[in-house]
Amino acid sequence: MLAEHGADVLAIFADGLDGGNASFEKAPPTWEQFTTAKLEEHRFVALDGDRVVGWVAASPTSSREVYAGVVEDALYVRAGEQGRGVGTALMARLLESTDAVGIWTVCAGIFPENVVWLERRTDRP
Repeated sequence: MLAEHGADVLAIFADGLDGGNASFEKAPPTWEQFTTAKLEEHRFVALDGDRVVGWVAASPTSSREVYAGVVEDALYVRAGEQGRGVGTALMARLLESTDAVGIWTVCAGIFPENVVWLERRTDRP
């Protein structure tokens, strides 16, 4: 994720918030707030050509050293792009990057309205 993706990332975030099923936040952050809160090495976008169709990022869950291996994810897919595997690809990339540096827990809050993602998982018991 580069600064040039910022406007698209925040627009997708805002669309998710407007839908009411993405976050408890009331408004998206500024780009500066976003980049400060998210871990730089764990921020990715999905592109369709030059168009950002989704993004994922991780943030620390705590500043306490004992939680250094725990992050919280945020994943948003542009309206109209769901169902194409964008979210799955983004999550795979995030897990690859967190595994590479020894992060052992990625916390995710999935709203019940996003049950389709859960139903598509093939690695669940």
